[in-house]
Amino acid sequence: MANTTNKKVWWKINFALILLILVILLTIWLYWYNSYIESDNKKIEDRITDKNKEIEKIKKDKNIQIYALIKKNERTLTKLKNYSDITKIMNAMSYIEDNYYLTLDWFNYSNWVLNTRALTTMNNDNAYNVVSKFISRYRKDKSKWAIFNLPFISRVVWNEQIKFNLTLKVKENLKK
Repeated sequence: MANTTNKKVWWKINFALILLILVILLTIWLYWYNSYIESDNKKIEDRITDKNKEIEKIKKDKNIQIYALIKKNERTLTKLKNYSDITKIMNAMSYIEDNYYLTLDWFNYSNWVLNTRALTTMNNDNAYNVVSKFISRYRKDKSKWAIFNLPFISRVVWNEQIKFNLTLKVKENLKK
């Protein structure tokens, strides 16, 4: 019976020693793995620091600063470009002259508004038809050059030619 008791004690001691060795091995492995992860983290932190330094260096570049400003204010710049695009206004005026048989003999363009005087290019009764067609058709015109809203025309002078002043505002959707 003493032999069985010794065997039980021996198994308990051996089991405890094996368990102790496993815990020690696991602790060593965890310590090594932690060191490995920390060194990887350190390498990654160093790379991030280097990249941040590169980013700061790039941000100091005047060309990049200008690009950032342009991107930030792109909508405003586009609006100002459209606002000052006098060739578009001139083309729209040429479109009116060519398609509606009118002459625009002077103009003033400011603040999205074109002030001008229209004259018929004919001196007979067809002039009335020209003006009538212009007024009725231009408001419905879907051409890319029909960029103005045509307001109510309150005064028309008919001597040798029909003359009338126009105040044309650029359509809202084209201001953007």
